[in-house]
Amino acid sequence: MEKDIQCSVRPMVEIDGTKIKRIREEKGFTQLYVATVVGVTTDTISRWENRKYPAIKRENGLKLAEALEVDLELIMDRLEGEKAARDEFGEEGEAIRPDKKLVSRYL
Repeated sequence: MEKDIQCSVRPMVEIDGTKIKRIREEKGFTQLYVATVVGVTTDTISRWENRKYPAIKRENGLKLAEALEVDLELIMDRLEGEKAARDEFGEEGEAIRPDKKLVSRYL
């Protein structure tokens, strides 16, 4: 009988508040608009932008990216995004399974 392999999804993502604010302002979105789409308060959006909460729930990160009309990776903290890529693909760009066995080469 085969075991079900579940990919672990990080429940939290680290975001770059400076990028979030820049993108929001470039698109002419208010904090109220973004907060409404994400389902949080304007105070929360302000805290994210001012890096009071550098890590947020992945679900909220996805909603935030949707509100800003960008991919989640664009608003993630660059170092966190690189760490996530290393976790998924290994140090040398090789895709790995949860059991750490090499399954394919990342090109």
